[in-house]
Amino acid sequence: MAQPRFSLALRLYAIIGLSFCGLAGLAATQSQNLATALQEQRQSELAHLTQTALSIAREEYDAIARDKVAPDVAQKKAAEARSQGLPAGDCVDCGACVAVCPIGIDIRQGPNFACINCGLCVDACDGVMARLDRPRGLIDYESWDNIERGRAGQPRVSRLLRPKTVGLALACVALAGIIAVSFVTKTTAVLSVQHDRDPMSVRLSDGSVRNAYTVKLLNKSAAVQSFTLGISGVDAALAIVGHATADAITVEPDGSETLRVTLTMPEPRDADVTFQAIGAGGQVVLTAHDRFIDR
Repeated sequence: MAQPRFSLALRLYAIIGLSFCGLAGLAATQSQNLATALQEQRQSELAHLTQTALSIAREEYDAIARDKVAPDVAQKKAAEARSQGLPAGDCVDCGACVAVCPIGIDIRQGPNFACINCGLCVDACDGVMARLDRPRGLIDYESWDNIERGRAGQPRVSRLLRPKTVGLALACVALAGIIAVSFVTKTTAVLSVQHDRDPMSVRLSDGSVRNAYTVKLLNKSAAVQSFTLGISGVDAALAIVGHATADAITVEPDGSETLRVTLTMPEPRDADVTFQAIGAGGQVVLTAHDRFIDR
């Protein structure tokens, strides 16, 4: 049996296609290796930065303690400086607060408008202070009054009852009350009515006027509910397209039923009409208001 012969062009296409597939696989492998190497490099740099910051903190703790308003003061002389009323800070210049800042702010230079209030510098500084057995709060959220008190050497003042806290508490109480009332007064079904706009009304041959509406029944409960439609406020004949007027409309759990309803008034006049959904016990459980139009 003769073997099929392939043209030179077809063989070239096959060789080129295989070459592209090989190059694509090689590129994917190189990309994966590069991503893995970059991730390992980042982790290594982060670990090295953490160790460097902690090492610098331990080395500088016994030598320097400064802050933004004071010159460098030797740690062993800090207590003597404070006793004389001179400023002496507790910062050991470890740089951890700058290293963890996603914006790159040096919080030691004071507040910055670019700060996003993430609090990472607070956690980093507190961690370093804890390792050095120093009190936390060197970087913290504080009021300007307490900042000025600290500069003056006065103790900070913390009041629980402030206009802001009282206002927030009242707002929380009001919100909780609104939520509680909404839960208590919520209904298990909804009745909505929409009047047809084109045409608004139709005049019949006997002189009566007919208005059409779209009525929607929504069941929000987990049980089947049945309703009978009724109206009040006008002397008009109610008709439900596809249903008898006295038939009960069954709505499935978490379902809805849309009905086409017409009202025909022998002596037409503009009037408000109230649609009623009557439950199985014969009581009106839902109402919706609209208007009968004579035009």
